[in-house]
Amino acid sequence: REVRAEIVANRPETAAAVLARFRAYLDDPAVAALPMMTQRRPVELFLIGSLGVLDDASVNYDLTKGKGLLQVRAGQFKTPMGRQSIAQTASDMFIDRSFVTYLYCDIRDVGLMAWGQAGPEKIPGLFEYYAGVFNGGGRSEYTNVDGRYQTNFRFVVSPLGNMGYDEANPFGMPKPKLALGYGYEHSDRRADQTGWMAGREYTTRGYDLLFKWRRFTAYGEYFARKSLDTHGLRTDSDGLNAQLGFLILPKRWEVFLGYWYNDPNVDRLRDRQIEKGIGTNWYFNGFTSKLQADYRKIEIQSTGYASYEFRMQYQIVF
Repeated sequence: REVRAEIVANRPETAAAVLARFRAYLDDPAVAALPMMTQRRPVELFLIGSLGVLDDASVNYDLTKGKGLLQVRAGQFKTPMGRQSIAQTASDMFIDRSFVTYLYCDIRDVGLMAWGQAGPEKIPGLFEYYAGVFNGGGRSEYTNVDGRYQTNFRFVVSPLGNMGYDEANPFGMPKPKLALGYGYEHSDRRADQTGWMAGREYTTRGYDLLFKWRRFTAYGEYFARKSLDTHGLRTDSDGLNAQLGFLILPKRWEVFLGYWYNDPNVDRLRDRQIEKGIGTNWYFNGFTSKLQADYRKIEIQSTGYASYEFRMQYQIVF
């Protein structure tokens, strides 16, 4: 009722604060129109901020008849930039993605992507690759005023076998697993949707690591960006995600440590935004039912600002 009242009063931001996350999925094998088309076609509505914005609406086509060596995806979906960006938030260690991920990754865009994975019989999924062309406007932006497109590339090596993108580790990992990733993104956004030259052109490189063994998890991701304004003035920035997890009670209780920073201009001293935090997950049924809480310190060096934030949420997937 409270959410509905805020929507009627034209206050979607307040409604989103009340209803932090709600997602609806259409997932039906009947959408497989062709024999080589993968059966899963996710259509996701993510009600946050501007309520009712479409998140994912894509079709995936496997050219290798189910082997996954060469697939093509078209529509609106996650861009292949950043391990935490690609992962489902349901599997995050902390309550949400880090602010660094949101700064360096658009999460979703409209585009066309070729991707796949391959490996020998003993190490399935040894290699992953992604190459895509996107509109460059982000989620639910379907126009391109200047005809310049965003390009993305990602390559991952998993020498001990593929373990997917889940961050948290509620069931433990009997054998050690390691994934090393590299991502590249170039986008010229100096023209906004009205054609006004006010944005920036940037090139971002990302390097990520995920390691799991038994009850221990380590995740790290480093971003380096070079950007140009409309006058050609260059700015270099970088950011870091670093998180550790330990499963105290298998299938039930996991705890985490996290450190994140963004340096908006590496040529300036003491202008970083830094966050440090601890978190915990209590699992009732894996990622589908869990209680999360975290506590973080937030610092902005350039202003001397410092604050503390506590968050808690219950997550259920049904």
